[in-house]
Amino acid sequence: MIYSSVPFLFFSAFVILVFAFLKSDYRKYWLLLSSLAWLISWQWTWAVLFFSISLFNFLSLSLIFKKNITQRNGFFSLLLVLNLLFFAYLKSATLLNLSFKTPYGISFFMFMHIGHIIDLWRNPEHEFKDSFVDFSLFPVFFPELIGGPIMRGKDFFQQLKKENLFSFENCLDGLLIFSVGFCKYFFLSKSLISLNSVFVAASARINAFYLIALGLSGTLQAYVDFSSYCDMGRGIARCLGISLPVNFTPFYFAKNPNDYWQRWNITLGTWIRDYISFPAMLKFGRKIHPNWILLFSFLLVGLWHGLTFNWIFFGLFNGLIIIGYNHFNKKKKNKWSGFFFVFCITVGNGIFQRINSFRILDHIFRQPKLWSAHFALPSPLFGELSSSLFLFLLLLFCYDYTIEKRGVDWPVNLQKQLKVLLLVILLISFIAGLNFNIFLEDITLPPAYFRI
Repeated sequence: MIYSSVPFLFFSAFVILVFAFLKSDYRKYWLLLSSLAWLISWQWTWAVLFFSISLFNFLSLSLIFKKNITQRNGFFSLLLVLNLLFFAYLKSATLLNLSFKTPYGISFFMFMHIGHIIDLWRNPEHEFKDSFVDFSLFPVFFPELIGGPIMRGKDFFQQLKKENLFSFENCLDGLLIFSVGFCKYFFLSKSLISLNSVFVAASARINAFYLIALGLSGTLQAYVDFSSYCDMGRGIARCLGISLPVNFTPFYFAKNPNDYWQRWNITLGTWIRDYISFPAMLKFGRKIHPNWILLFSFLLVGLWHGLTFNWIFFGLFNGLIIIGYNHFNKKKKNKWSGFFFVFCITVGNGIFQRINSFRILDHIFRQPKLWSAHFALPSPLFGELSSSLFLFLLLLFCYDYTIEKRGVDWPVNLQKQLKVLLLVILLISFIAGLNFNIFLEDITLPPAYFRI
């Protein structure tokens, strides 16, 4: 069940309803059971795999904390290496066995485990007091597993320790956040996928100006897909009393490449920074130039998405762009240079996130007049363009502009009466959509980011 499907909506409504009437002591058990049931709806072996890794790590940490502080370092190192091996095997298994299907969300799952292990390692004087239910729920909590964000254990467990009282206010705010993500995905994603399909099909006939349009449309599609899923997940989590961090803010308002990566997949960037980049700079800063550490960090960002050449180049490309911008900005500070580098990242990411990116580039760069002034749009593209698409893109831009001015979750700051009115309108629209069979379940996840 993907977040944008009708079965997931009814599944989530049932989970929230039972959660509301359960005693607070039993609510986290219900959340764990619901998350495992949701995993089983994809594939029951995934639920067994995730549960087994969580059990292994829980038992290992319990044994480690029975050792004295001086003995713990070696065991923490071994546990960390084993988790990295689990991760590497699960990510590369499809390359070794074509019939193997990598579980969706495995990158999120493993990074949450690895990050929590490192946090415990850094604070060896603390006791390991996590219950097995809390520890198992943390990485498989169904609103966060597929679309992120990458939660930190300390943040998640602190919220679970509070008395999980059902709040009408939380439910109202959560439904508003979910509705924003659902509408964004439903009204824009499929149209953008169709546009991108036309661009890709025409890649053998169009010159390099087309390459820019292809990159921009690809990045916009990824932004709509990923931010929509994050909003939907955050909304459901808010209904269940859990606040998930924001993972995306509008990338097209970024002032420079560094600002871009503070808006795009935010929790991945902060995870790499806190657990890899900063520690490496502190330890090797005098021996290795920071630019090499930065480039290595972005290479890991690419590999996190997938073990294919396009994702490797995705990571290296972003690292090189940021290094280039930092070097240029030291010599000559100019705000317009930041926008230029952001434009380059936007175009490049929209191309390299495609598995067939090298074939597309090969077709384009074989054109005899690569940078010809003549730019002919592929004729099927006009069939995909409509006034409704432009209207929804305009609404998205207006909503994102309001985010820039008033904060990410500005709808939850509206008056309660207005929020109720908005939800009633959305509910009536949804029921009407069901009546006319508008909402058809998509059996596959959106491209690029969701098979990680």
